Amino acid sequence: MDTVERIVLYQENKLPEQYLFPLYAQIASREELLSLEESKRLGYDSLVPIHQARERLRSQGSMNNRLLSPIRTDLKPTEIIDVVASTFKISLGNASLNSGNALLYLFLADVICLTLAL
Repeated sequence: MDTVERIVLYQENKLPEQYLFPLYAQIASREELLSLEESKRLGYDSLVPIHQARERLRSQGSMNNRLLSPIRTDLKPTEIIDVVASTFKISLGNASLNSGNALLYLFLADVICLTLAL
């Protein structure tokens, strides 16, 4: 039985948190991301804290808020677009830098970069 199945089973049977803790730690520290199916099985109440733990384990928190990891400052707007599009599996088509859509995407990425810099 895989770890996600065990978490779901333990939660359904209302086992104490100390039994779930090692499973949460195992999921949070594993290399591979949770699949969409695993995420659905876990549900929001488990998924969000697991992802928060993964985030905290993988990067140093900022000085002001230890729960937030800093966004890389070397990202270009086009890289933000590529990462978000691939994560959400959104095809942006053959948007060239001269097309209106590409300019809109770049504008939004610039706004995100400026917001993160504040």
